[in-house]
Amino acid sequence: MKDIQLIENMENPSYQCLDKDRKFLYTVHGDENEISSFRILENGGIQHINTVGNVGRNPVFLTIDQSNHFLYAASLQGGCVNVLRRNADGSVDEPFFKAALPGKAEGGVSHAHQCLWDRTGGYLFVPAQGRGIGYGGVNVFRKIEDGTLKQTDFLRARELDEPRHAAIHPNNRFFYVVNERGNSVTFCLFDEKKGRLQAKQIVSALPETYVGEGQASALVIHPSGRFLYEPTGYMTALQSIL
Repeated sequence: MKDIQLIENMENPSYQCLDKDRKFLYTVHGDENEISSFRILENGGIQHINTVGNVGRNPVFLTIDQSNHFLYAASLQGGCVNVLRRNADGSVDEPFFKAALPGKAEGGVSHAHQCLWDRTGGYLFVPAQGRGIGYGGVNVFRKIEDGTLKQTDFLRARELDEPRHAAIHPNNRFFYVVNERGNSVTFCLFDEKKGRLQAKQIVSALPETYVGEGQASALVIHPSGRFLYEPTGYMTALQSIL
């Protein structure tokens, strides 16, 4: 690999995604309150288009919808999912809609850690962590035609398990969420007609004899749907038996 460009003075650009046409790049600014857009040039370089704020402190994940018109961003400390409109030139406007994840007390939040589409692009899964002030679990939202979100379900996690990231099987029925502090994976059945999750099994992501540090972080599902990979302080491979 060859380094062809460095854009300096960007504050903590972290999670990124491409638009559906792969012509534009978007990044959140971790620990900040902003999202930036870039044009991808023919030589592989990028050109900054604009940066917008008001997305809640510490955005950590973002994704494009199937229509390629809207950008969705999960804000960890902001406790919300932002919806931003994409413009023809690749730029984005400040959020026009926020799906708030309330906390246990007035003014508190639950911490959105990801926003993942189901295989139809009609539902958005949002794993959230309580961290003592909110509710740990998986929020399910149905996407409305205008880009806004309507909640259809909330699957509560075990206290202190702290759901972090999820993966959806190619059949769109099997749903998996990794629990960061619980060091486990929860298997659920997803009903795409009702937009609801039903928990069926919780499996440890660590061997019974492991006593080291472990914070489960993400999930990757094999294209065949037969295997699920999860890194903690230990690399775990899980095989579907269904």
